[in-house]
Amino acid sequence: MAILIDSGTPASDKNFWATTWECFADAQALYGRRFECDVAAEPLTAKCSRYFTSHLLLDKLLDYRTLEDVRAQIREAEQAGTICMGIDSLNLDWPEHWWCNPPFDLKPEFITQARQQQANGRPGMMLLPYEPLTTWWRRLLAEDVIIYEPDGRYQFYERDGATRKSGANFGCALIAFPTMKVGASPRIPFVRGIGSKRAA
Repeated sequence: MAILIDSGTPASDKNFWATTWECFADAQALYGRRFECDVAAEPLTAKCSRYFTSHLLLDKLLDYRTLEDVRAQIREAEQAGTICMGIDSLNLDWPEHWWCNPPFDLKPEFITQARQQQANGRPGMMLLPYEPLTTWWRRLLAEDVIIYEPDGRYQFYERDGATRKSGANFGCALIAFPTMKVGASPRIPFVRGIGSKRAA
């Protein structure tokens, strides 16, 4: 019998969980070069100096109740050297060497978009819940990606990009979308912290 654990976190909140810098450093170390654009970010969660954001942020900009908060976030990000390059990354071409921690509810859509970028010669990497027994995983990730399996769970940040979430109850994997064919997707285990070890 399966034992299901209810995290108590509303599913919609998981759409905005941000990648930690430790996870991002590991991803860059495994990928072998700097990422050029974060294609699923908000002003305070972007991991690259260029980012694409969601149409939901545009909706907030158009809402008088949240307008000033969002403008303040965008100003803060721009002062830190982070620039929004586009809205609604599912309808944009991504640059080469993209990074993506997609919204939890839009995993298949972002994987499909990543596959399109891969086919057009624009490689990148994605952080996804590690669910190899699910239909979406087997259908979308069985071939031509490289699956990096960490030795434990990564944590996340809240939407402010700084406050750590407590105990994610699911594991994640880093998925590289190379432009060459690799056949059946290889699974490569690694020890978390590889990014900080390479920087030292």
